Amino acid sequence: MPSDADFRAWEDNLVSAWGTSAHLTVRQAATLTTLLLWWAEVTIPQWLDDPDGPLHRVAPFDGLDLRVMVLINENRAWAELAGQRCRAVGTQMASGILPSFGPHPRYFDEVLVALALQAAPAHMRDEDTMDPASLILPRTPDEVTASEHGWSDAVNRLDEVAAWWDWDVPTVPGSGDLRPLLMARHPFTWFDPPPQSAGGSSTS
Repeated sequence: MPSDADFRAWEDNLVSAWGTSAHLTVRQAATLTTLLLWWAEVTIPQWLDDPDGPLHRVAPFDGLDLRVMVLINENRAWAELAGQRCRAVGTQMASGILPSFGPHPRYFDEVLVALALQAAPAHMRDEDTMDPASLILPRTPDEVTASEHGWSDAVNRLDEVAAWWDWDVPTVPGSGDLRPLLMARHPFTWFDPPPQSAGGSSTS
């Protein structure tokens, strides 16, 4: 666990970065950031060091439609690149910047945000969560319920500013939009910066 001084500095930084945001609350930003960094530093490296189960059961990949994971299979290089993007996006969000507003919004970066949004409500309910964000997350049943409703609002707000219109499709089980997405954009290309001609919310 971090020291009290480290936690206060981390908290102050999040308040400064997200306190006036129109997209996420400070608690939401804290949750998403710590989920991304947890995946980067714990779940993905653990699987790479000792793959004692299939990749599609490892967070955050357990939130992807299985049709995505069929194409990825057990590709360790893909998983390592995913871990690198988790760290990059988590670090970026700790500074108050959504991937949508970064200089080169990779498709996978926004998929990661969708995965973190998907995992966030359960993360909030977990009384045993041992990361810094758990210290500022709500704990009473009423607060948790209100926060879970707030996640739906956050998804809607982020959808309005997403650089990729289909940013959350891989995280929606059975989505009819997934097959054409995968035919046009294989998961091996999800780490690539967008074409220079692409920009705004119309990236496809």
